[in-house]
Amino acid sequence: MRLDDAIQKVRQMFDGHNFKYKWDDAGKTFTGTFSSKSFPGRVTRFNISFLSEAAVNVTSWDIRANGQLEKMSLLLAVINANLIKGNFDLDVLTGEVKYRNVMSL
Repeated sequence: MRLDDAIQKVRQMFDGHNFKYKWDDAGKTFTGTFSSKSFPGRVTRFNISFLSEAAVNVTSWDIRANGQLEKMSLLLAVINANLIKGNFDLDVLTGEVKYRNVMSL
């Protein structure tokens, strides 16, 4: 898939779901937020950067491992061991959980 086609498809998906996003043409990056009915009051942040042959997605949830860093790190290690694509990250300083993956274009 051509880079411009991939960017257009993502833009159409965001517009179709009323995502709040910004496009940085120089950096070829979408950034924004969305919320889910499953988690009322929580906001999901995303950052999708397009490279020449791939798109890198980083999604951050309003989830914190407050006081539970050891348990959260063990849980994410088990989940990551079973993921085919992508991985979860845990920021040990803030407790923020992120999901990261790369998609070939």
